[in-house]
Amino acid sequence: MPKNDKQPVPDFKGMHDRLAYIQQHLAAPKERVNAERGNEVWHWRGAEDILLAVKPLLAVTGCTLVLSEEPLLVGVSLYQKCTATITDADGQSMSATTAVREDWSDKLKCAAQISGSAVSYARKYALCGLFAIDGGAPAPATDPDYKSSLPVPAPEPQAPQQPRQTDMPAANKKELPKEGTTSWKKGVELAKNGNYSRKTLRKALGVKYSFSDEEFDAFAKAAGL
Repeated sequence: MPKNDKQPVPDFKGMHDRLAYIQQHLAAPKERVNAERGNEVWHWRGAEDILLAVKPLLAVTGCTLVLSEEPLLVGVSLYQKCTATITDADGQSMSATTAVREDWSDKLKCAAQISGSAVSYARKYALCGLFAIDGGAPAPATDPDYKSSLPVPAPEPQAPQQPRQTDMPAANKKELPKEGTTSWKKGVELAKNGNYSRKTLRKALGVKYSFSDEEFDAFAKAAGL
């Protein structure tokens, strides 16, 4: 809200006026404090802090804010894309989008926590872009959210006759989820958005999963390949 509650609210002419008003008056201070390494202290904010601060301004301007997420498979990397969209009563809207790669090198988190960390970080920076505010910490390496979304280096290409270094030993591979299960359907949906050929899809699946030719054919057919 504006610092002076008695300050008259402008006569907004459109979505640009409303968003400009929010950007000028939004105050989401970095009130969270971390001191995890010796005496080093830094201040940061999370997505929830921005949302809490912007709600009164949404009421003043007559706007609604919606956050939407979408998983994106790029090669063998899974990204969480978040879009923050603000809309006024006339249906005019503006949005900002951020995509964050999931950090599957983090062995301390389960799959849900890894995805959740990427979504949280993407949400925060989509909101920062929309409302013209800075990031949450003085440097990426000190941002608690960022620690869960550091990019995983792409595997080095190997000669065809050599085994892929990223492949798991056959004994450690999981079986491909059964056709029709929730995991199988999610995998098919990700494969559809991954710009795969049948050859590259088979290689990507083979990194973690074991499967028969018939199981792969069914999966590839469902993905439109």
